[in-house]
Amino acid sequence: MAKHYSGYFKRSHKDFVAKGVFDGFVGKDARLHVDPLLLKRCKTPEFVGAYEKLLDHFRRLLTLVPERDKPITNLRYKSIVQHLSFPEFHFIGLGFGDNSRAGKGITGKKAELLAETAIEIVQDGVEDPEIFLLVNLFQEKIGADGISDIMIWTLRNEFVRYTQRVTEEFGFKTYKFDGLYDLPFFIRSDKKRGLVKTPIIFVPTEIIRNLPEAEYRDGHFFSDYNNEIRRRISKDVGLALRDMRDKKLLKQRLLAKPAVMSKMAEIYRHLKGKGYDFMQDDSFIYASAIIEELIGQEPLPLEAKEDNLEAVMYIARQICLQFKKMVETNRMSELLYNKDKFKNEKALQRLFLIMADGYCNISDIVLSPETDYGAGPVDFKFSSGHHSKVLLEMKLARNSQLMHGIEVQLPTYLKAESTSKGIYMIVIADNHDEELVNTLWRRLKTQNIPESLIQNIIAIDARKRNSASRL
Repeated sequence: MAKHYSGYFKRSHKDFVAKGVFDGFVGKDARLHVDPLLLKRCKTPEFVGAYEKLLDHFRRLLTLVPERDKPITNLRYKSIVQHLSFPEFHFIGLGFGDNSRAGKGITGKKAELLAETAIEIVQDGVEDPEIFLLVNLFQEKIGADGISDIMIWTLRNEFVRYTQRVTEEFGFKTYKFDGLYDLPFFIRSDKKRGLVKTPIIFVPTEIIRNLPEAEYRDGHFFSDYNNEIRRRISKDVGLALRDMRDKKLLKQRLLAKPAVMSKMAEIYRHLKGKGYDFMQDDSFIYASAIIEELIGQEPLPLEAKEDNLEAVMYIARQICLQFKKMVETNRMSELLYNKDKFKNEKALQRLFLIMADGYCNISDIVLSPETDYGAGPVDFKFSSGHHSKVLLEMKLARNSQLMHGIEVQLPTYLKAESTSKGIYMIVIADNHDEELVNTLWRRLKTQNIPESLIQNIIAIDARKRNSASRL
């Protein structure tokens, strides 16, 4: 489990929340991005007026592009490409960088393609700078994280000043970066490179929004407001909504109708951005920070004396019982709710994965989610070596396959994996779920189910309890 800033700097997660500072990860990107629309109402001092500064960058582009009847010299073309080059600010911790911060941003060939498109747009008479904050809709190889790169690079001085202020307020130690800036650093030891120091740039939460998993898979991003723009220009460009996902085709239609691009910019001009809901936290980003703190407060003695199946079973069971304790007594159940509504079984599994992975890293046990043995995927596998394996199947009590899970599913998975150790976890989310679990216990007395499985059924009461904010 990647460590959060709060854990690395040994400060409370609530301290970051109280200051409106994003509690990101050290050495890993969070799949979020900064949204230019959110700059409009931003109250963070360093970013007041930043939206206009961003637009001014593209207004200056108008002075670089000559009229259509005038040639573009090689020097002028290079100036345009340079103006539209936005290297990724590696230290900001947002996007799809996973374990590496060394992304490419919009440089090289990407910048050249954007420059060629920009020249056509300007020479067609479009003077609305907002159109360049929508290029992810029609420019190939540029997505929402590309718009984020544009904004971050253009406003990099604002991000540095913000980081310096936050760092001073927290009292974090700083180091010189590029001989100019005093910044906090993430320091780690690397076997090949020795001591590695990486700057950290803080981001105010009020300008952050979600970056959907869909873009990571197919390179496209269609936010709510982008969908609104597509819907409103669909007839103008003569394309069905589904066909507008073809960026190359959409760009051809837009360049043929410059007035539609001005219309897009006008629509965008009146939109309001929607930030990531850190209270709802659908991506479990802050949930992992809270769990990180809980793990630090609730250490487990997980050192197995022997590398065998019984040792792995002991550790797996201890982790499952710790999850039960955290949900029932440490209010971790609050992370499973959107207001008063229980999220779903997938959210439950994800929360368990975050918690269990943190403990497994300590104990050198490998935790594998949704492993498929040919009989369907079991939820989790704990393993050490090739032969010591323990399977975990999780179900909400309301799941229609509750009895089937312990009677058929888990035994089938155990047989397929050639192991005898399994745990069946049942989660209760309301009073009706409790009745279903009681019914299950009564039915188990009449079924021919191995006692070893029955003994390893763990029921967890995740019913919502009244409390203060979990953040």
